Amino acid sequence: MIEANNHTPWDSTYPYYFQLADLIKAVAESHSGVRIDETTHTRWGELMGLMREVDTHADETNTSDRETLGELQVFTQFQSRYPHISPEALGEETHQALMLRTRRILKLGRYVATADTPQRYVHLRAAEGVQTANLFADSATEAVTSQSEFTESFMPVLRSMGIAACMLDSAHDLSDDYREGRSDVPPTLSLRTKLLGVSVKHTASFIRAGFHVPVAREVFRAANLQRKRKAST
Repeated sequence: MIEANNHTPWDSTYPYYFQLADLIKAVAESHSGVRIDETTHTRWGELMGLMREVDTHADETNTSDRETLGELQVFTQFQSRYPHISPEALGEETHQALMLRTRRILKLGRYVATADTPQRYVHLRAAEGVQTANLFADSATEAVTSQSEFTESFMPVLRSMGIAACMLDSAHDLSDDYREGRSDVPPTLSLRTKLLGVSVKHTASFIRAGFHVPVAREVFRAANLQRKRKAST
């Protein structure tokens, strides 16, 4: 079990997730024509690392959502690793928007764990993917979010990516989650097939983005980094 003590990371593999911000930036700029400033790009990288830590902490400890949110509110535990998304760096309004979004995601995670039908399980996981994607809008600067392409083109693609990622993760972890009590829904072949089907449906828009060379390059980098991450654990 991972313990939150002083400044020890909740998941030591968090640095491998910073690069995913490069992938998201490539999709925004190459596919949607959105200009991503350095502040937003840096925040997104740190956000990916922090999301990994919080996700692992939620899965592997009995810590309540209130305690997790309390750690995020104070932020002392994370300051040295994620200085650009600290409350001071973000400002009160942006920080509280991220806190509210995180509260929703954690609540959805609890609902997923107790979902009593495959349909509800899939619905809640899709909602979790959408809310996770929305974190990137919450943390972007006004210079980025004020571009019409950000809302009209980029965010729909990012939400689809979020749903697809959640479905793939669920299909992969279904048996372990059920065995370890993190899900009440049995890992049937039918459910796994449905999860993969929803993932494929929402991958279509990202596949179109992948035809852009910068996006394809970052996908390749991400795959290599994830292989290194798995080899290190």
